Amino acid sequence: MDEAEIERQFQEEHGDAILEQDSKNEDILLLQRACMNEKGAPEILQYEENLVYSLKELIEHQQDNIDNVQPSLDLAFANVIYQMEVDRINFLLVDYHRTRLLKIQKHALYMLQNEELLARLSKKEEEFAKKYLDIVVTHQKEVVVDKLPRIFRKLADKSDGLNMVRTPCLDEYVYFRVDDEVGKVVFNEETGEEDTLTEGDIIAARYNPIAGLVKIGKAFII
Repeated sequence: MDEAEIERQFQEEHGDAILEQDSKNEDILLLQRACMNEKGAPEILQYEENLVYSLKELIEHQQDNIDNVQPSLDLAFANVIYQMEVDRINFLLVDYHRTRLLKIQKHALYMLQNEELLARLSKKEEEFAKKYLDIVVTHQKEVVVDKLPRIFRKLADKSDGLNMVRTPCLDEYVYFRVDDEVGKVVFNEETGEEDTLTEGDIIAARYNPIAGLVKIGKAFII
């Protein structure tokens, strides 16, 4: 029995329960891009709730199918391939969430003070940010802050032109690929520097001018 026949037998045995290939591949591509954008962007991006839910549901269904396959020498190879695919998607999901949690740990106070950024978090991420900040603040107060003079005890002081709240640097340089016809983009408002972006362009530039393109899917970070 060749590879094609093995896969056909596997598909026939499970019918519609097996992941639909085109839809699966599109969702995986979107998740890969979400991971790359999240890793490259200095700020946290909108949580891809629908995409994550869809992929989790699909791989859970797929895992059930794999676990319920009747022992068969002919289907063993196909079963291994499907399991590798499930493991690959699980790895991407874990990587996506890990990247976001690291950003939350880095800028928890700033995010919780900013309604726009707070709206980008999932409910669980928001809960994590609040609990994490409580732990950090309690630790800092016990170890350092309470031993300082009272005027230096504020953890979020913005007086005298100073800002103690750690914020992401939106002027970091990133590499990005243009995924649609964009037209002219102003890269420096002070000098008027601009460029025309077309589909397929790969450019290194400050994140801030192209942030909007990344958020609407017309460009992605590489």
